[in-house]
Amino acid sequence: MALDPIDALTRSSAFFGEHVALLTDEDLEVPTSRDGWDVKALVAHLVLNDAVAKDALLGIRTGPITEFDPKILGTSPITVWRGTALAMIQAFAAEGALDKLLDFGENPLTGLQLLGFRASESLLSAWDLSAAMGQPSDLPDDLAEYVLDSWLPFLQTIENPAYAGDGPLEPAADATSGQRLLALMGRSQPE
Repeated sequence: MALDPIDALTRSSAFFGEHVALLTDEDLEVPTSRDGWDVKALVAHLVLNDAVAKDALLGIRTGPITEFDPKILGTSPITVWRGTALAMIQAFAAEGALDKLLDFGENPLTGLQLLGFRASESLLSAWDLSAAMGQPSDLPDDLAEYVLDSWLPFLQTIENPAYAGDGPLEPAADATSGQRLLALMGRSQPE
């Protein structure tokens, strides 16, 4: 049975939030696999793009955030994440939001397509946080499957290093949906 989009977004966001809640102040300075980014920058990037998604649904012309100051997280990254995530989820849950055609970046997207991107970034950023801390986590397979399906119309975008680093990897023949999503986005479990 297919997941409800709002449920998929809510659970993906919560998965990320569970990882943020475990971070200490010292953890925020740990480098990530993204060149020049520490954990604080990774969290700030996700928070800002959640806010931008909410703005797009409200009709504000915008696009993905590329330049930002991680100091926007203040002294409580979990509090800032929580408020932004809830506002974004509420905007997606508004009547007609998933069918809206949004002026978002270079290409127009529907609200449902943008929701898939937000769920994707939440799952992948949670995994990136865990990997930075030396404890990669398994992605929930039903959420990973939802996100994989949401990427189908955009497979040509996967070659963009902003999404997939060095590009897609070949998953193992017996890979779970979570492992297939990680491979699609250029990530692999450490040996």
